[in-house]
Amino acid sequence: MKFIKLLYSVSTLLVLTAFLIVFCIGYSIVSRIRQEKAEQQQQTLQWTAQACRNAQNYISEKYGFQAEIISTEQDWISGMFGRQMQSDILVRMQYQDTVFDVGINGRTSNTDGFDSYQTEDILNFIRSESEKAVPGVYDIILNQGEFAFERLESPALFSTYFDGANAPELLAKSKIIVRYIQKDLSVMKNYLNFRRFQHILFISYRSEETLQDCPVKPLYRGGGFGAYDGDAVYFNHTYEFLNREEYDYQYEIGQYQNIYYYVPDGSPQDVTVSEIEPDPISSWKLHYRAEFASKAWKIQTAEETNIYIFIPESEVSVSDGIHRAVRRNDEFSERYIRSGKNADDSYYTEYFHLYPDEEFYFLYLK
Repeated sequence: MKFIKLLYSVSTLLVLTAFLIVFCIGYSIVSRIRQEKAEQQQQTLQWTAQACRNAQNYISEKYGFQAEIISTEQDWISGMFGRQMQSDILVRMQYQDTVFDVGINGRTSNTDGFDSYQTEDILNFIRSESEKAVPGVYDIILNQGEFAFERLESPALFSTYFDGANAPELLAKSKIIVRYIQKDLSVMKNYLNFRRFQHILFISYRSEETLQDCPVKPLYRGGGFGAYDGDAVYFNHTYEFLNREEYDYQYEIGQYQNIYYYVPDGSPQDVTVSEIEPDPISSWKLHYRAEFASKAWKIQTAEETNIYIFIPESEVSVSDGIHRAVRRNDEFSERYIRSGKNADDSYYTEYFHLYPDEEFYFLYLK
């Protein structure tokens, strides 16, 4: 009995000791985390204060005036243990009636900044040059200047002083999109000034409605041959200056019922799009769980060609988790598509390579 009591006492002591050890370790970890967080907050305050001083000195040195600080925002990256704050700071400032941003590092004292004070002047220069070629600019979109934050949104920032003529040099890292509505852009080839730009894209949209519907982000990808074929439903003409090369494309669109199609290397007259009756679909050997999410369309061509098909949202009964099923003669394929279109797009876009006189059909499944 005494042995059992002794064993119980020892066990209790060990449990309490283990608990105290775990508690001490946990308390130490929590204290360390709190200390590191406090140190990070203090470092953030130091970086931000230094960045504000740097921004004021940078603006004074570049433009010769003192600007008021309105707000600040700190850049960050995603790390293993969450967000890690960076010493790059976005400082919002104001001089007279102009509000602008300055991007600058706050780790040390410096005047190596970038700002948007002249960004509107640079855009006005591009607009003026574009109006000389084709009047009626709708708007201009600029993706970045000489510097862009990874995770903070700001207007295009520039370090180099804009002197009224050096826009092409300032925009060497940028892509400029100049947008029109229902314009012929062929005359752009006669304006040599645009060849100085690294990358400038002129787009003429079919209407203001298609301009509003077209997502801008995809237009920043790539450039050159066929880069915008997948967006051809929105515009009728593009003219692009890229790396001293020029690309002139006009987009003729075909229509069947509510869907549209574009043949990059030919004409819509080269293909025939039609709807097929439900009976032939029953022989497609479709997925056993599949339910129809759209009509079934048939495409025919007399010559080998490529085609883009644009299907409005209204033609597909679901917006996510759909399958695309294709029947090419007696061959069947089915592909799961998490989303058949970009989230901000108005169309499901499909691309097919067609062969002469083949039986080609496709539809969407739930």
